Amino acid sequence: MMPFTDLLDLNDEKSYVALLMQEGLSEAEAKDAFRSLKAIYEKYKTAFDSLNHIRHGRSDQYRVIETEIGPRISDSRAMVYDVLDYQNQGKTRGEIALLLNLKLHQVDVALEYIGQHRAVLEAELVEIKARMAREEAECRMKQKEIELRAQALPMTKEQKMKKFGGFAKRIITIY
Repeated sequence: MMPFTDLLDLNDEKSYVALLMQEGLSEAEAKDAFRSLKAIYEKYKTAFDSLNHIRHGRSDQYRVIETEIGPRISDSRAMVYDVLDYQNQGKTRGEIALLLNLKLHQVDVALEYIGQHRAVLEAELVEIKARMAREEAECRMKQKEIELRAQALPMTKEQKMKKFGGFAKRIITIY
């Protein structure tokens, strides 16, 4: 991610003024806006740079860690497989960062790792998704069995009251 100064390109007044003029400002208004923005940035440069660092982190701060369950992004719980899956779904790096609660540099590190190991990671991701689908099917089957067993059990007084309301009082009284 580019730092704030690169995004604004405060060293290129001509291009910045032209861009502002495309947005409907007069040349005089665009020059005033550029000068005001530059003055604000210079006054609060340390704060802007600090915000940039907090949001994006340092590029040398993060790496991919090999773990028993696969490659993980440092300073997070996110796996490289998660980034790959979202990338395959067409998500942008910003969307991936938001979805996985990562900094943009963490996503960049994962994307770089994916670029170097894509074939292996793709095959492993297919395997992981198949295993997860099997496990989910097993859990759903077990849940269905539990529900069927619970339905076969006789109702307690509290369940009868809840299900039948006032009518249950008369039934319980009779028995």
